[in-house]
Amino acid sequence: MKKRSFNFIVFSVLLTSFFLSAALPAGWGKYRVTVKNNTHTKVYIKLQAPKAYYYFKLNPGTKKNYTIKAATYKATFWGCYSKKVIKKWELNRKYKILFPVCNARDHGNEMGVLRILFPEYKGED
Repeated sequence: MKKRSFNFIVFSVLLTSFFLSAALPAGWGKYRVTVKNNTHTKVYIKLQAPKAYYYFKLNPGTKKNYTIKAATYKATFWGCYSKKVIKKWELNRKYKILFPVCNARDHGNEMGVLRILFPEYKGED
């Protein structure tokens, strides 16, 4: 009797794990990142993690969607003739990366929005 109940438990666990794995979405572990460039310059994004690497370029006034693997990245951003680095950016949900107009001040604190503000560029005199 004990062997029969043990087999039933093992079978139930295997069956449950099968159905749970089938129910997960195909892109599990990846998140949609929307990038919007409101600057007058091209912007570049480089994301580096131990097992993932991404490099994107966006023209002025464009918006694009990307699917990125969940990880902790070193993120480097170029635009408005400047560079900004975030040493540890954890991508663990859907995000929007927003490049406001050059020399903008920080006027937003929305959840899930990463605002990339570049320092004021002072051209050569």
